[in-house]
Parts: sequence; structure tokens; C-alpha cells
Amino acid sequence: GGFGGAGGKGGNSSASAVGGFGGGTYGSSDINYTLVAGSGGGGGAGDAASGGGAGGAGLKVNVGLGIINIKGFVNLTGSNGKDDTANNDRAGGGGGGGGHLILYSSNITVDNSVLNVSAGSGGNTDGNTDDGGGGGGGGGRIYLVYSTITNTSVTTQALAGGGGVGSGSAGTAGTIRHNSTAATFTDNAPQWFSPS
Repeated sequence: GGFGGAGGKGGNSSASAVGGFGGGTYGSSDINYTLVAGSGGGGGAGDAASGGGAGGAGLKVNVGLGIINIKGFVNLTGSNGKDDTANNDRAGGGGGGGGHLILYSSNITVDNSVLNVSAGSGGNTDGNTDDGGGGGGGGGRIYLVYSTITNTSVTTQALAGGGGVGSGSAGTAGTIRHNSTAATFTDNAPQWFSPS
């Protein structure tokens, strides 16, 4: 699946084990407040179907003049595609695209935290010549919008998913944007969004 980065193409090793094309990028690579989520990976098409991984969720927190204080993990990663190693002529499922995180506040504080919107990897096969591994998902997007930020220790990740064993190709990385702004923040109640 794609989102901030494109999904990788599944391996094509035979007429009966054909990997699907990777999902494309969508949404804006610039600061944008429209919340979306990572797309699911495509299923593998071999002698038996193997499912693609689920896309990462979307989470938007807008507290206006309030403070966003994060200490720990925010995990909006895509899932790995399903493996299919049962026999020949198999194809792994595609990895799910990474998710979407938007934090909007006049003051963001992060302490010893990991913000992760990485993609899932493509499903594996046993690597026979008649097998096609799943393509990796594309990384998601992180947007941080603030007047001030206190960053004690944070790791932000929007990594691409790797291609599955059987010539699946990797996806591409997503995007991470920080926007320090002097804009007037309004005092909003906390808003939590997750697409269904």
C-alpha cells in the first residue's frame, strides 16, 4: 500500500505467481490538516491467495492553545503482508502503507518518545523460481505544527517496508514535516480523529 511513499511492486516469477503493483502516494507532502490513513497492501495472486497487510491508522490531535505532552510510543505503522511458503507458484501479500500523524498545538513537548508511521514489509515466499514476494508498503506522513517545541529525545520514523523474499521490491519512505509558526492558535477542545 502507498501513502507518503509509494508501495513496492510484488515479484513476478511465473505466470501463476504474479505480484501486484505498489500503491501510489497521495495526500500532500506539505503541511496539510486533512487526516487520511495508509492504504492496505494488495493480495498475492498465486496458486493460493495471500492477504495484504492493513494500512496504518490516522491520528490528529488539535489542542490549539493547550499543550501536547508525549512520553512513550505513538505507533501508526502498516502491517506486514501475509507470507505464503507452502509450495511453488506462491505470492506474498503486499505490505500496508504507513499511517498519518498530525499534532497541532501552540506547545508540543516530547520526551523519550518514538513517533512511528512506517510501512509494513511484503510477505515472503520460500524463494523458489516460481514464487513472487510481496512489495513493501510506502511510509506514512508526520506533521508537527507548533509555536514552541520542547524535544528532550524523540525518534520520528516514516520508513518504507522491505520487499518480501521472492523478488518483491521495497516501498519508498514517507515524509516528516515540522512547521514552527507564529500563527494565532485558538483554544480548542482536544479532538481525536481516526478514519473508519
